[in-house]
Amino acid sequence: MTRRDILAMLACSLAVSVSAGCGPASSEIVVESGPPPEQVEVVGLAPYQGAVWVRGHWQWRGGRYVWFAGHWERPRVGYVWEHAHWDRFGNRWRYIPGHWRRG
Repeated sequence: MTRRDILAMLACSLAVSVSAGCGPASSEIVVESGPPPEQVEVVGLAPYQGAVWVRGHWQWRGGRYVWFAGHWERPRVGYVWEHAHWDRFGNRWRYIPGHWRRG
């Protein structure tokens, strides 16, 4: 894993932490154009037993879509990973960050 990957992962984790706080998200991301197609990622073998693949996704940064590469996460007992995605509503797109939910 490169330093760039680690920094991207930390930035993504921070964004998820901020948006997962108490009450409604104050920094909801809504844009006028849909994201590009997902990039193809080579997942490879899990680095340890039970590792969870968090697939890559597009985020909106600096007025454009930026790809955040997938990575492995440690599992959380009793939780499942919900992948980040974009939901279309009318002529706009809303970013839903990846997060752990009770399974």
